[in-house]
Amino acid sequence: MYMLQFSSVITAGECLFALISGDEIFATLSFITTEDHPMAIFIFSRIYLISFMTIFIFAIANLFVALIMDSYETVKVTTSKHYVSVCHARRTFLTKVHFSELC
Repeated sequence: MYMLQFSSVITAGECLFALISGDEIFATLSFITTEDHPMAIFIFSRIYLISFMTIFIFAIANLFVALIMDSYETVKVTTSKHYVSVCHARRTFLTKVHFSELC
């Protein structure tokens, strides 16, 4: 066994969550060295952990951007409908009232 934190699925999930939150990045990456383990495991562990963190961060960032864009579209549609109804009301009012009465 190379690392106790990845000995089962539950502990691996906990370790990956801690990596994403930034708690154990140095401890996890410094545990496996080239002196104690083969070079293939050293390289694979670095590539796996860094790619996992990168993909997870991009996924969360994309969800955040999608949430902002959806809210923006909702506000835009609601505001434009309100603006059209206000313009229609003003236009209706001005056509019914003679301009001579306003002056």
